[in-house]
Parts: sequence; structure tokens; C-alpha cells
Amino acid sequence: MRPDQDIVRDALERLHATPGLDDQDIAVRVNDGVVLLAGVARSAMERALAERVVKRVQGVTGLTNCLTVCSRTATTPPDPEITREAVAAIRHQFPDQVDGLQVLVQNGRVALEGELSWHYQRDVVEAIIRALRGVTLVTNKIRVGNRPSLTDADSGVHGAPCAAPLSPEYAERLDPENLAHADIAGNRRDQQHQPPEFITARTPK
Repeated sequence: MRPDQDIVRDALERLHATPGLDDQDIAVRVNDGVVLLAGVARSAMERALAERVVKRVQGVTGLTNCLTVCSRTATTPPDPEITREAVAAIRHQFPDQVDGLQVLVQNGRVALEGELSWHYQRDVVEAIIRALRGVTLVTNKIRVGNRPSLTDADSGVHGAPCAAPLSPEYAERLDPENLAHADIAGNRRDQQHQPPEFITARTPK
């Protein structure tokens, strides 16, 4: 039996090399020769084309096509596109801290995880994501780590932003334990909302 990882590699290479097929948001999983196609196809034709291409890969014994069709002209962008735009927006604003964050998206609902140094950064990131097209809900689970104290700043410790340290009242209002989640309409949501599993977008061609 051919190793599953070899089947995955060949399937991805064939999808990428197929004219007229946008494989950017297509994921391939294989278990004992049985293939699962997941992600987004740009048309019903491309969905069927991806299935035909992968069926021809040596070692494939079965295939389940779970690709969702979402056209390029759709009003709401697909989740992988929202994920890429969110990561790019965060990287533009905080290039040194983006590696400490994770953006998880499903059906337009975004979960933010990771750690930042300052409360204002956490607030800014949430505002950036809320402004993205297609985002319907933001759950902000970003933790705020230890930051330099006033004593540290007076001692010459660098790294704090140019703005003055947050007041205790403002810091408490933006603390992760006190900041309620809201959807686009401003409705309060349960802080314990847990988004389901997410699909990770592939690197563009």
C-alpha cells in the first residue's frame, strides 16, 4: 500500500498544476488510501474537477468530496479569505507581535487567541478584525502579559509604547475577564462561546 503522505503530496501537486482550478483553499487528508477533500472551491465545475484530478492519483482507494462552493463574486468572502485578511491586517499594525496570535474563523465568526503586551493592543486588534468584510462575530481571547511598570520606565527600561500607561480604571474595563463579546450589531454575547474546528487556508500560488 502506498504511504498516505505520498498520496497527499501528489494530490496537492496535481491540484496546483491543473489549469482552471484555484487550489488555494483546498485541503487534502488521506487515511489508508481514502481521501478527504475539504475547503472551498470557486465553482461547482472546479469542485468536480478537483475530485477527478485526485481520483487519478496512484494509491487512492476512495474519496469523499466535502468542498464547499463559494464563487469569487460572492457577497460574503469565504473563511480562508477572511483568515488571510485578518492576519495581514494584524501584521501591518503589530509586525513584531503577530507570531504570538492565532486567528480562527468559521462561518464568519472569528476567535482571537494568543498574548500581547498591552491592553490597548488587544483592543486595537479586535477593532481591526471587526472592520473586515464578512466578519459577523469576534470572540477576543487574547491574553495581556506583564508590561513594564512606571518604576521600570523611570529606570530606563524601554519597549513600552509612547502613550502614557493606561489608567487602572481603563485597564480594568479592557481586562479579558471584563470585556464582553459583541457581534456586529452590538449585541452582547456569552464570553464562554467556543467556536468549532477551523480550516487553515493554504498559501496562495
